[in-house]
Amino acid sequence: MSAPDRRLAALADLPLVAGAVFIVVLLLQTFWARVGYPFDLEWMEGGMLVHAQRVMDGEPLYVEPSSEFIPFIYPPLYHWVLGWSAKLLGLSYGLGRTIALVGTLLAAAGAAAAVGGEKRGWLLGLGAGALYLTGYDESGSFYDVVRADGMLMALLAWSLVAARHGWVRAAGILLTLAYLSKHTAALFGLPVLWWLWRYRDRQTALRFAGWSMVPALAATAAIQLSGDQLFLTYLVAVPGGHPFVLQRFFPQTPLDLLNFLLPLNVFALGVLGFWWIRERQWEPGAVFWAANGGLAILLSMVMRGHHGGYVNVLMPGLWAVSVWGALAVGWARQRWPHLATVGLTSVLVATQLWLGRWEPQAWIPSPDAVLAGERLVEEVAKIEGEVFVPHAPWILVQAGKAPTVHLIALWDIDHKSGPLWEHVADIQADMDAQRWSAVLLAGSKADDDYRIKTNYRRARSLPTGALRPVTGWRARPRYVFEPKAR
Repeated sequence: MSAPDRRLAALADLPLVAGAVFIVVLLLQTFWARVGYPFDLEWMEGGMLVHAQRVMDGEPLYVEPSSEFIPFIYPPLYHWVLGWSAKLLGLSYGLGRTIALVGTLLAAAGAAAAVGGEKRGWLLGLGAGALYLTGYDESGSFYDVVRADGMLMALLAWSLVAARHGWVRAAGILLTLAYLSKHTAALFGLPVLWWLWRYRDRQTALRFAGWSMVPALAATAAIQLSGDQLFLTYLVAVPGGHPFVLQRFFPQTPLDLLNFLLPLNVFALGVLGFWWIRERQWEPGAVFWAANGGLAILLSMVMRGHHGGYVNVLMPGLWAVSVWGALAVGWARQRWPHLATVGLTSVLVATQLWLGRWEPQAWIPSPDAVLAGERLVEEVAKIEGEVFVPHAPWILVQAGKAPTVHLIALWDIDHKSGPLWEHVADIQADMDAQRWSAVLLAGSKADDDYRIKTNYRRARSLPTGALRPVTGWRARPRYVFEPKAR
C-alpha cells in the first residue's frame, strides 16, 4: 500500500485497537481488585509462598519428604525470583501476583512481536497480544496468581521471537530460564534447533544449542547437587509415576483450544485451506510458527492429560492459537491488499476480543472472604502447639506458626509406583504420635489415608465458607480435628 493507504488502513484498524485497549484495561481492573487479597485465590498460592520463604531463609527446596515440607514438582526459578524480591519488598501474595501479571503482559507483548516481526503490521500484533489476554477465563485466571505460569510464558514467548530473528544467544538463555520455570519448556529447543539448521545454517543452530543446552545442563547439575540431591527425582521420576487422563488429552483439550477463539479459528482454517489450494509454499516464518505452535498445543494436551493437570496448562496453546489467528489475518491482508480487507478483518478481531471478555466479579473474592480469613487466622493462633493445615499452609505463617506440608505435594508422592512413596509412612507415623495439637481440614470426614481419622476426632467447625478460593480446587480449611484420648 502507498503511504496514504497505510494511514487509511490504520484508521480501518481502529476497531481492533479499541478492542485491544478494552481487554488490557479489563485485565488491569481485574488484577487491581485481586492483587491485595491476603489469602489464597487458588489453593496452591500459599504453598508457593512457603517455597519462597525457604529461599529467603537459605533452606534447600528439593529435600526428602517430611510433615514440614515437600516441594512441588516444578523447577525453582519462580521461587527464587519471588524469594529474592521479597528480601527487598516483603513476602506477600501481592508480590507473587504482580510477578505473574508482569510475565503475562510480557507474553502478550511477545505475541505482538511475533506477528509484527512477520511484517503483518504492529497494530495486528497488538491484536494478537490482546487475543492471548482473552484466555483469562480459559486459564482459570492463572494469568495473575502466585504461580510460575506467567513467568514461563514471558520467557518462552521471547525466546521464540529471538530465535525466529536469529538472536541465538538471547534465545538460548531465555529458553534456559523458561526451562527453570517449567521444565517442559526445554522441548521447544528441538523445533527451534531444526528450523535454525534448515533455514539459517549449521553454525547458527550449533550456537543456539550451546547457549541453551550448556547453561541448562549446568543449572540442572548445580541444583541436583544441592539439598538432598532430589531435584531430578521431583522433576521427572515423581510425575512419571502419576496416572494419565486420556479423555482430557484428546479430544477435550483440542476442542477447548478451538472454542477459545472460535470465530477467528474458523476464519484461520478457511485461510489455511485457501492457501493450501492456491500457494502450497511455506515461508520460513510460517514454518517456524507452525512447528512451535504445534508443539505448544501438543504440550498443553499432554499436561492437561497428566493427573491433576488444571486448565492453566492450556496457556502455551492459548498463546499459539492467538499468534496463529493473527498471522492468518495478516496473510489474508497480504493476499487481498484492499482497505475493505483491513476493515473487515479488523472488525473480526475486535468481535473476537469482545467475545473473549470475562466478568471480573467471577474471579474476585467477596469482602466477606477477607473477614473469614482473618477470623480463621485468629482461631489458629489461639491453638497451643503445632497445627497441621495441609490445604492452606500459609495460614499457619500468618498465625505465627511453622507451616506444614501442602496436600498436593503429599499427593504427588503418594503413588506406589513413585520413587518417594515410602516417605508417606513418615507422615502417618507423625499422625500416630499425635504430633499436632489440632488438624485443620477442608472436609468434615477425615481421610484415613494419612491416619488422621484413626488418631483425631472432629471437634468443631469454623465459619470460613466465604474463604473458598475463586479458581482451581475450591477447598478451604474449616473443620478442626483434635487428638483422640488414649
